[in-house]
Amino acid sequence: MADILKKRVFPAVLASVLLFALAACGNAEDADTSDVSETSDTPAVTTSAVSETTSADPSRFVVGAKTDGEIGEQSESDVPDYADPLAYNFLTGEAFPEKAESARRPTAVSVNNLSTAAKYQCGLSKADIVFEVEVEGGITRLLALFADPSEVGKLGSIRSARPVMVGIALGFDAYFVHSGGSKQAYSELAQYGVPDIDGMKAYAGYFYYDDAIVKATSLEHGYFTSGNNVASAIEKYDSGASRTEIKHGYNDFLNFYVSPTDIGGEPAARVTTKYGSYCPYFVYSEADGLYYRWQYGRAHTDYSTGEQLSFCNVIVLSVDSWVISNDSAGRRQFDDVGSGNGILASKGTYINIKWEKPSYDAPLTLTAEDGSPLYVNIGSSFISYVDGESNILVSAE
Repeated sequence: MADILKKRVFPAVLASVLLFALAACGNAEDADTSDVSETSDTPAVTTSAVSETTSADPSRFVVGAKTDGEIGEQSESDVPDYADPLAYNFLTGEAFPEKAESARRPTAVSVNNLSTAAKYQCGLSKADIVFEVEVEGGITRLLALFADPSEVGKLGSIRSARPVMVGIALGFDAYFVHSGGSKQAYSELAQYGVPDIDGMKAYAGYFYYDDAIVKATSLEHGYFTSGNNVASAIEKYDSGASRTEIKHGYNDFLNFYVSPTDIGGEPAARVTTKYGSYCPYFVYSEADGLYYRWQYGRAHTDYSTGEQLSFCNVIVLSVDSWVISNDSAGRRQFDDVGSGNGILASKGTYINIKWEKPSYDAPLTLTAEDGSPLYVNIGSSFISYVDGESNILVSAE
């Protein structure tokens, strides 16, 4: 993975390379040809619970070397009982305040990321993991994962499904919340039996249009749901499902350090991902040890809270993709089955890593560059798929 700025470039040269790359980054065209959903008014809903039982693997958690006091250290009371699968969130490694159904199937939500709609995004600050993938012509979409969506509040705006997003959801054995989709995505949703919460079809009553946002943007950018609505829709789905428990082996995506840990590697003050002219980036804050996200020339914020999105771990994976032949919308096909390279940035440094996904519906596996288990710091993660290692830029300053 030497191509991802692994070679020690002198700081001045590295800065010049980054500035040149960023100068070429502007806003992608605000055109989206994906499906526009129809819906009815939001019904009264109640929070549901989906119970699961599965065993945890305590070896997924290790005591790492603690970082300096500026980031802080966990007290003994903050460390969950990792032998108990009901004591921690397997997407973040965080302890639940009370025993919860942490082994339940997570929920994956397709979220609009066009520049005109991104400023109105709601619920992302509460996501456990956020994926970003290119859907067409430099336009990306976000897939937000929640261990428990019931308390998220307003969520959206909700957009249509793409095959790469279906594959990600399958890898977590997740419920998949979306509104509409490409023909290929619908085909794969049916073929693989994905627990499908579609706001265009059977579950339209759990979604609604925000009139103010529709007026400020357009119809397709103002389609929302809520954590309570999603939980209620899942309850409806589960009432007729043959299986509600998560599959064995699908709830151990990440390994965690028990305490904040310096992962080693090279300095990573800024991480940029390139999707044509659109180049979102993350800036590291030494004050709290988090990476803050920027896109479209502004801080990437949650419209509901005004909070800038921040993440403990930033993971960028090189996943080859190309425009589907004869697709008038320019949708992309991903080579997301197999293996490849990437980086992990955490606590101000980055290391090279590897990814593997043996089949479309298999879990995604991350390892260190030498193939050994990869450990990350406890907290939320952002995962970007980019088309080639040249689209990953890391700056030491």
